[in-house]
Amino acid sequence: MLSQPAVCAHCGAALARDHVGAALCSPCAAAANAGAVDIAVLPADRLARVVAGVLLLYSGLRPGRRVPVRRILAQSGVSAEAWEIHHSVETLRARGFVIDAVERRRGYRFIDFALVPLTRGFCRRRRASSHQIPLV
Repeated sequence: MLSQPAVCAHCGAALARDHVGAALCSPCAAAANAGAVDIAVLPADRLARVVAGVLLLYSGLRPGRRVPVRRILAQSGVSAEAWEIHHSVETLRARGFVIDAVERRRGYRFIDFALVPLTRGFCRRRRASSHQIPLV
């Protein structure tokens, strides 16, 4: 029979296998050690906006360098696991951000914006097949 995974006492996230005996997940523990007063768990759409802000801010301050997004979020009091940040980065890429990442290396690097056409004809309507009966 499978045992229930241990969960973080603060945010309720499932703990990784290497956190045996720990009460907090990595972001919550990092924020608690940094002395952050409040730890926020954001929904996916707001987290994507926060990640975009962090990438844009740090790319303006240090262009061309990788940004340790998870560490910056933990210092700011935002709890986010690595997969949530990766999902946010993929969302930003779909919205036109060009973000560089190297596998097995920490951090992301903002490169540029790619214009994505958002015109009315961009999403094509499906044509009715010859075997479909029009309702008009």
